[in-house]
Amino acid sequence: SVQVQSKSDEMEDLRKREESRQTKIAKAKVDLSAAEDELAKLPPFEPPKEEI
Repeated sequence: SVQVQSKSDEMEDLRKREESRQTKIAKAKVDLSAAEDELAKLPPFEPPKEEI
């Protein structure tokens, strides 16, 4: 039955897309964490003092 096969392929496609999405989210979280660590290491920002 072709319909069942097509439904099965559709489910497999959705599963792969969801997996890919989860992988991207995991990578983004790692990248964000690294960026936050880097930011934490920077010296605090001091606005330039106006010279009069």
